[in-house]
Amino acid sequence: MSRSASDLFAQRILGEIDRLIQLAESQTRPLEVDPYHRELFQLFKLAYEAGLTSGEATPDLSADGICQQLAAMWGLTSAAQTWLTQAAQLPKAQLTRMRSLWSVMRMWMEWDFALSNIHRDLSAENAAPAEASIAGEPESAADPVS
Repeated sequence: MSRSASDLFAQRILGEIDRLIQLAESQTRPLEVDPYHRELFQLFKLAYEAGLTSGEATPDLSADGICQQLAAMWGLTSAAQTWLTQAAQLPKAQLTRMRSLWSVMRMWMEWDFALSNIHRDLSAENAAPAEASIAGEPESAADPVS
């Protein structure tokens, strides 16, 4: 995927995440319930398949990257700086958005954890018969389920 196509794709994903968050907020429903949960996971999957979820990806749609970009779009970065330096309270709307970002980050980490474990488990399953064959054991002996 070319750089400009990748940027455009990342912006579309980010825009959809923003739309889902705003929809959930307007309906006062948590992001952790469907349809938001399912749709967010689908967006995470698209970002992963496009190679945009590692911290080194450009554009960065890792959990940190998504949250940093949304925080900047929503003015949360400057609001948090003001809150820290002037000990002022965050307005309720910004606090709601901050909670939404925490939810997105937690769900992204949950999805990433599951994905990492699936890859690890699949790698282990694929390696086990090969290791048994190398050791000279029949594959059925290496597989206690058979």
